[in-house]
Amino acid sequence: MYRFTIAIAVLLVVDSVTSQCVTTTPLPVDPTVHTNLVAALDTRLTDSIVGGIGRGDLIGGVVRLAFHDASGFNRNDASNPGGPDGCFDTNNPDNNGLDGIAGRIEDIYTAFCSSVSKADFWALAAKVSVDIASSSNVKIPFRYGRTTRKNCIDSSNGRSRLPGAEQGLPEINRIMVSNWGMSLERAVALLGAHTLGRAERQFSGYQGPWVAQPDVFNNNYYRDIIFRPWVRRGTNTHTEWRRGPRPELMLNADMELGYSVANCNFDATDPINAPRRPGRCNPHNIADANLPLMYTNRFATNQNLWFRVFEDAMEEMTELGTQGQLLCQPNIGDCTVRNTDLVVTTPTAPAAASTTASPPPPPPPSTTASPPPPPPPSTTANPPPPPTTTANPPPPPPPTTANPPPPPPPTANPPPPPPPPGGMGGPGMGGMGGMGGGMGGPGP
Repeated sequence: MYRFTIAIAVLLVVDSVTSQCVTTTPLPVDPTVHTNLVAALDTRLTDSIVGGIGRGDLIGGVVRLAFHDASGFNRNDASNPGGPDGCFDTNNPDNNGLDGIAGRIEDIYTAFCSSVSKADFWALAAKVSVDIASSSNVKIPFRYGRTTRKNCIDSSNGRSRLPGAEQGLPEINRIMVSNWGMSLERAVALLGAHTLGRAERQFSGYQGPWVAQPDVFNNNYYRDIIFRPWVRRGTNTHTEWRRGPRPELMLNADMELGYSVANCNFDATDPINAPRRPGRCNPHNIADANLPLMYTNRFATNQNLWFRVFEDAMEEMTELGTQGQLLCQPNIGDCTVRNTDLVVTTPTAPAAASTTASPPPPPPPSTTASPPPPPPPSTTANPPPPPTTTANPPPPPPPTTANPPPPPPPTANPPPPPPPPGGMGGPGMGGMGGMGGGMGGPGP
């Protein structure tokens, strides 16, 4: 009986706290609330990076959580557009494992839920994760104002809105380009988030991290796709690309960023970078802007370029379907005000009512009949002469500089830009991993 009473009390407390949580973040957000929330997330996420293969699980999982939250968006479905709403479809197996990730940061959300919506909280947590893993080299713009939904459906006409790990370029185009309206370049940049976390077989059917350092946000994901040898392994339903006995893996969706692999029939023991022979998957045309290899190669050879494009891609993804609802606040979230942002004006206080019933009356007119007479003329015969002046004023001081200094000589012609990156330079192309990273399951 005693334990039962305690359980009821706990449920009542949780229900009371939950009932105080906001659905939409009230704007503007108190800067102190934002600062304290970021500090709490930073501590939790940083402390999660420990030794071992799972050291990037939480930061990778939180980025995956934000990806799957937003991935349900479909601009072509007016009745159920979805988007970043603090909700994922628990009936969709592609979301397996996300409840565990969300649960590991739920206590932080509960402490701030009276000021911030869950939809904003998940997007902000992903931003903080990337900031930590990139050593603050990647600053994803963030705005408050998202609305949380309790129930959501990640499908249209019975088809999942999440990109499948076994699919190729048509799947990337279906989800990110067609449903979201994102450019292919940004879609390729976004998949680089697979550099964080790992897939776990219990959730997604795949096993392993995508890169050797799954807690570091760098461009090794693209470099491995392009420059490493990969061999196809796995089953008919779960394809894994491996590098010998190493734990790293790529999935079909990853490898499709460099090669046409989804529909390629070849010897399973044939490394993808082996001399060309029947059965080898061919690379995409690197000069075709409608194919992903152009962007994969650029990101593999220019990490800073990828950082900048990734910032734009994450901003776009975490704001899908929210145009006109979000607020960019000074010194909060690394954002820049746009003409599509919400404008919040502080109401002007009404002027205090005057305590004077009416203005004071003007002074009475003068009673003098006529103005006083002018003073009598001076009795001095002649006025005193004016004071003498200096015969000639002193000359102005000489200019300090006879002639202004000549302008600096023009600089020489700037050095020519470096030649464009040279092709793929070798093997490789890794996968989307069930589109899932960290803590089990497919992700972005």
